[in-house]
Amino acid sequence: MKKFLVILVLLGVAVGGFLVFGKKPQEAKPENPLVANIQTIADQGKNHVKSDTQVEYGSNPPTSGPHYEEWTKAGVYEEPLADGNLVHSLEHGYVIISYNCEQENPECKDLVSKVVAIWEEKGRNKIIVTPRPSLDTKIALTAWTKLDKFDEFDAERINFFIDEFRNKGPERTTEVYED
Repeated sequence: MKKFLVILVLLGVAVGGFLVFGKKPQEAKPENPLVANIQTIADQGKNHVKSDTQVEYGSNPPTSGPHYEEWTKAGVYEEPLADGNLVHSLEHGYVIISYNCEQENPECKDLVSKVVAIWEEKGRNKIIVTPRPSLDTKIALTAWTKLDKFDEFDAERINFFIDEFRNKGPERTTEVYED
């Protein structure tokens, strides 16, 4: 019996030692660089207001807040759009790609054509491409409470944002892009 207890104790010590010292320390997973600059903006609510109401938002472009009854449909727009309509689209799970550059400039035309190509590759659904002259960067990506801003075109970054946040608004809807 003593011999059995000694073996049992030694076995317990061996197993315990293996569990404590035999495991390799877990390495911290490196943060995905594509999420490093995405800001989470405080939710400003989702109340509907009349279309003539002036609303102040907590970010430029806005990512949530009071908005108009009508939302902006998916598409590529050549003129800036009303924030109140765009925020309603965000509530429905849209991603908005805003850009700030002189539209007649060849570099701007190139930027817009690259963004439009992504819009087409992603199926056009629940994605809005629009100019935004008030941006302090060349490109801004917005989804409900999410914002990423940068100056150089980055297809991987844009695709990641769309994949991560499209259809994640608080009010899920089933709109389908129509020409």
